[in-house]
Amino acid sequence: MGSILDLPAPRAQSGACATFTMKSMKILLTTFALCLIPTLFAQERFKAGLWEYTTTGGDNPGVTNTCLAAGATEVVNGPPAVVRANAEKSAAKFNMKISKYSFDGTTITMTMASGSSVYVSKASYRGDTFENVITTHTMGRVTTKTIKGKRIGPCP
Repeated sequence: MGSILDLPAPRAQSGACATFTMKSMKILLTTFALCLIPTLFAQERFKAGLWEYTTTGGDNPGVTNTCLAAGATEVVNGPPAVVRANAEKSAAKFNMKISKYSFDGTTITMTMASGSSVYVSKASYRGDTFENVITTHTMGRVTTKTIKGKRIGPCP
């Protein structure tokens, strides 16, 4: 009876089997990346709950409270592609079109146009606080409105 040392050395795979293995590995890694990476960028940038908004500048300065359900905050909590799609849907509701857009994970900056008016919005989200500065250019006039929000607790 021979020993294990008498067995032939394993041969390197070649041909169809090796090609299939490399293709399978590439497909697996690509699928993993496409499924995992977007979830890495989904964050709780804007929490559900009772929010206090303080508005300065613009036509309606003041303080208001609003209760936001989880669904209402999801528009900015998803991965970048979802956040952009939500921004475009929102702009379309007001007959606006987004001409410039950037998103760094916590801040959305966009330029929107409607007729002869141009709106530039820079909104920063930090979970329990946010700030949105909106500059409006219309009929030769420029106005700036700042909305600051803070989460003050759960909805009643």
